Amino acid sequence: MRKLVLIRHSESQPTEALARFEAAIGRIVEEQIRGNVAVVTHGTVLSLFVAAHSERKPFPFWQQLRQPALVVFSLPEMYLLEVVFDAGKELNAAL
Repeated sequence: MRKLVLIRHSESQPTEALARFEAAIGRIVEEQIRGNVAVVTHGTVLSLFVAAHSERKPFPFWQQLRQPALVVFSLPEMYLLEVVFDAGKELNAAL
């Protein structure tokens, strides 16, 4: 069974938001054993997740984000492979 996971945004502390997002990503990756996985989130959690899995600092990363942005990690290792801060052109070309 395929599932769509929606994460409610709240006024939580960054560490709490990252912990919830990490848990959700873990469940998604565990359940989706084949193929690529796409997850949509807001910039704060995205920046915290990138910082947790790379050498990047969250605030400077967040400052560079445009909408939409695209970040690619390897699975299951979670190595940061690619960042496209302004993915609008790439997505429009793909459509």
